[in-house]
Amino acid sequence: MTTKADDPRYLGVMEWMLYVIVVWSFAWPVYRAFLNIEIENNEGWNAYFADAAMGKMPLYPSADQLITNNYPPLSFYVVGLVGRLVGDPVLAGRLLSLIAVVAIAAAISLSRQNECGILRSDDEPILRLLRRDGRAPTPRRSHHGLWFSGISNRQIE
Repeated sequence: MTTKADDPRYLGVMEWMLYVIVVWSFAWPVYRAFLNIEIENNEGWNAYFADAAMGKMPLYPSADQLITNNYPPLSFYVVGLVGRLVGDPVLAGRLLSLIAVVAIAAAISLSRQNECGILRSDDEPILRLLRRDGRAPTPRRSHHGLWFSGISNRQIE
């Protein structure tokens, strides 16, 4: 007798249900990114400094002004450059945020597949991007349990 966990049709349906949930969950942020309304109260602030980074005004104002910026400049330059391409720094920040979510999800998926032994050896160059030292992440045992890329996964033991 087969259980539901062994039935390939059941597993296929569950897999497609997860795909539908993922697409449905990602559709709203994609749709909302193109709306001309304020989503977060700091979007205007970020757009202001992204414009400043593109040379319209000083990125770090003087101490006697009533506005401050204590953030590193890289994000403002990246959002400002993309903002020049799309014409709106707020939309540029939203698009970069969506791209970051997809990149993080892909990195998590790749790292989990490697931990489970699903990836082939020719996928290793992709996995090297996940670590600074250029080696593919591999799980290892220690006295604390199973570790993966320096993060403790005690619940996997």
